[in-house]
Amino acid sequence: MKPATISDVAAYAGVSTATVSHVINKTRFVSEATTNKVKEAIHALSFTPNASARSFKTGRRNIIGFIAPDITNSTFSVMVDEIETTLQKQNYNLIVTNTKENKSKEINDLRTLSSGLVDGIILASTLEEYSDITANLPKGFPLVLIDRIPHNSYADSVLLADRSSIQSGVLFLIQKGYHRIGYISGLKRLSTTRERLKAYRDILIENDIFIPELIKYANSMSKSAIRCAQELVEAGCDAIIAGNNIMTIDTINYVQNHMANGGSPVCVLGYEANELYSWLPRPGFFVYPIREIGKMAGEQIINRITHPDSPIQKITVNSYFMPY
Repeated sequence: MKPATISDVAAYAGVSTATVSHVINKTRFVSEATTNKVKEAIHALSFTPNASARSFKTGRRNIIGFIAPDITNSTFSVMVDEIETTLQKQNYNLIVTNTKENKSKEINDLRTLSSGLVDGIILASTLEEYSDITANLPKGFPLVLIDRIPHNSYADSVLLADRSSIQSGVLFLIQKGYHRIGYISGLKRLSTTRERLKAYRDILIENDIFIPELIKYANSMSKSAIRCAQELVEAGCDAIIAGNNIMTIDTINYVQNHMANGGSPVCVLGYEANELYSWLPRPGFFVYPIREIGKMAGEQIINRITHPDSPIQKITVNSYFMPY
C-alpha cells in the first residue's frame, strides 16, 4: 500500500496542504477544530511527515545536538532529560554525544554535528578557549554554552553561579568546629573548577585557616576522587569538600570505608548526594538546579535558531547550600 502523502491528509481533513503543514510544524496559528481534523486525518491515514522533505524546504532538520563531557555523571544525564523534554515541546529532537572530557573528541563532535546533522548545539565544553570552539563551527552557527564557559566566550550561555553557596558551606563547617578542611577539585581548565576553588580558598584565607596542601586535583570523572580522598584523610582532614557530584559520591564511599575500618570521623560536603550520607556527620550539601538549567538551555537554543540576530543572552542560575 502506497504511503499517505500530505495531499492525502489535506483531502481527508478538507483543508489545504499549507494548513496541514502549519499544524505539523507549528509555524502558524490554526484553530483547535481544524487542528483536530488534521490530527484525525494523520492518524486515520497513518501519515508520517517526511523529515527530509521538510528539511529541504525550511533549511532545518528540527534536531539539536548536545555535547556532554561525561554522560555517566548524573548531572549531565538529568540535564539531557530536561533538554530533551523542552525541545520536544517545540517539535525538536535531540542527539547526544559524550566527549569523556577529551578535547579532540569534542572538536570532532563539533565538526560532525555542525556539518548538516543538527540545527544548533548545546555545549558543556571541556575546551579552555572559545576560539577553539568557533574554529570548528560554521560562522554564526547556533550555539548555547551550558555549565562551563571557556575563556573569551561570546555566545549564549546558561551557567551555574557557585561562589555564594560554596562560601556558605565552608563557613558552616568552620562554625561547626572543622578547621582542617580539604578540597577535591576537578580539571583545572574548567570554569566551574576555577570558580568553586576560588570561593573555597577565599573564605578559608579570610578565616586564617587556608592550607594549600589540602587541595587535591582529580579529573572531574568517576573514580578520580578516590586517591584524593585517601590523601586528604591521611593528611588529617576533619572535613572534605568535593567539587562535583560524581566526585562527592566517590569521596563518601572512601570515607565510609575508612570509618568502617576504625578510622577517625571525616565530614564530607558535596553536591546533591545527600541520600548517601548515611554513615557520616551530615552538614548539608550544595544544590545544583539541573533541570532549571537544562530547560533554559533548551529554550535558548530554539530562540537562537528562530531569532539569529537577537542579542547574546548570558543566563546565570544560582546554586545554594542546604544545611541539615
